[in-house]
Amino acid sequence: MIICIIAETMILSFININTGYSMILLRYFILIAIYYLSIEMIMPTILYTSLIMIMISPMLKDEILSLLLPMSFFFLKQPKNKIMFASLFLISHTILPVFITYDYQYYTFTILVPVFMFLISPKIKYSALQINSDFQELTFQNQLKNKAESFASLYQQLTDIFKEESQKTNISEYIGYVYEEVCSGCPSRDYCFYSQDGMSRLGKLMSKGMLKELDIKDIDYVQQHCLNPDDYLESIDHQQKSYYKMMKVNSVNDHMKKELFQEFSVMGHVFENFSKSFQVNHDEDNILEHLKAYQFQVIFVKKNEHNQNYTLEIGLEDIEEKTIEEELLPILQQYLGESLDVVSIENHHQYLGYTSVILKHELKYSVLFSKQQYSLDSKQCGDSYISFHHKHHQYVALSDGMGQGYVAHKESQLTLDVLYQLLKNDISLKDTLNSINALLKIKNQGDMYTTLDLLDFNLISARVKVIKYGASDSYLIRDQKIDVITSHSLPIGMSGSLKILSYDMKLQKDDLFIMTSDGVGEDFLRILETYKEKLCEMEIYEISSFLYNQALQQKNLDDMTLLVLKVVDRK
Repeated sequence: MIICIIAETMILSFININTGYSMILLRYFILIAIYYLSIEMIMPTILYTSLIMIMISPMLKDEILSLLLPMSFFFLKQPKNKIMFASLFLISHTILPVFITYDYQYYTFTILVPVFMFLISPKIKYSALQINSDFQELTFQNQLKNKAESFASLYQQLTDIFKEESQKTNISEYIGYVYEEVCSGCPSRDYCFYSQDGMSRLGKLMSKGMLKELDIKDIDYVQQHCLNPDDYLESIDHQQKSYYKMMKVNSVNDHMKKELFQEFSVMGHVFENFSKSFQVNHDEDNILEHLKAYQFQVIFVKKNEHNQNYTLEIGLEDIEEKTIEEELLPILQQYLGESLDVVSIENHHQYLGYTSVILKHELKYSVLFSKQQYSLDSKQCGDSYISFHHKHHQYVALSDGMGQGYVAHKESQLTLDVLYQLLKNDISLKDTLNSINALLKIKNQGDMYTTLDLLDFNLISARVKVIKYGASDSYLIRDQKIDVITSHSLPIGMSGSLKILSYDMKLQKDDLFIMTSDGVGEDFLRILETYKEKLCEMEIYEISSFLYNQALQQKNLDDMTLLVLKVVDRK
């Protein structure tokens, strides 16, 4: 702006020599300045120039008006094309005869000549602010550090899992299958297994038949003494094959686990060491230095955080809104990893010549969360749940491990831990679910699986995506009406190929969304229908407690988890 004032003042020095030529040069310079900068930036210099002109001579009143009035058109529109820009400039002068004594010959000459000079002037090429490579690398380092820490934690967890030994194949289990199939309903059962002399030879041949093929003498004995010899021999043969097959699977599984243990252990150490090499954070000093490296003239940075929202005030040298939107915001959003909106741009009263830019990161919705959990085994509940925020998404997930107790909990918790780590590292939802499914199949060889009930809530648009794998029904309560969301997919870890089926919907303020495991029982929908009016009047923690007590009265013998979510509008 100072340079523009100096240039315009130098042009005005020729007014006493020739007013016409001075006005031609002045208009030409103003056209160039507005086209490459903006009318907002140049208008103060035009007003300053007009003040000088009126001080030079009051007779220049018409010249001042002919300069000021047409410029108002550029507040309405500022074309990027030179021809359109020049055309708007010419059209704007049609209002002059109404306000001044208009000399057509003089003004035609002093207006058309600068327009012609503007059109034939070579276009000035300029580039936007160039990102400093050192601080671009700093931004990437910060992102890599966070990802490396997450992956180091994930690989350490996987290392611990695959370090565990597989469950041993117990031969008595397969002998029991033969007994259930052939002997449990036989009238001679007590004589063969429960006599005073102990187990008969028929019972002992079951154990022998599991380890190796029965010889001819053994087969003849079975034919002579067993009431169902054909069924007996056929069942032993079938269970023997199953026994050897499972032993082979466990052998392969143990070998695979050892290899995966070594790989995960190495990768965990790599990512752990990798993350230690970066020490970057997002405090005010770092933001200030970061922006200075991009050639922004920064004087202060103030960050005011409140929960997941925050405002960021930055003192910058006089700056245009266009520069903020096209250059400053992308740099800050990349550095912070968050979306930002411009709240205000105004001159700061404490720092002369600097502009205060206030930016905000604000989510329009939030989710209140309450839970209740019951364990059939007093030591450990087989269900696991998780709730976390990433960017503008709130994720809530519930997993029910097969069975009860510690083993079931370990499987369900693994599912949610891997889900958390992958989503936090910006792995797509599809790839995350496929990875979890593949991991469970490798780990358990199809012997163990978990359900997965996942809710992905967009905190800006209030749209929700619900994905269910073998999970129990969920319930949406809105205006005392209940919608049931049902699973139509197998539990995760059972199938080799995973189809992603989701329910997409938009939630509203005060909507209640209830996620459950199968321990709530078959009458849970009836409970909701009975008390839906009462539920809509309760606080969220009261809802979860009330429904928990109602479900316990059904005396269902299984682990139970109840999650209640309520949509809150931040406005």
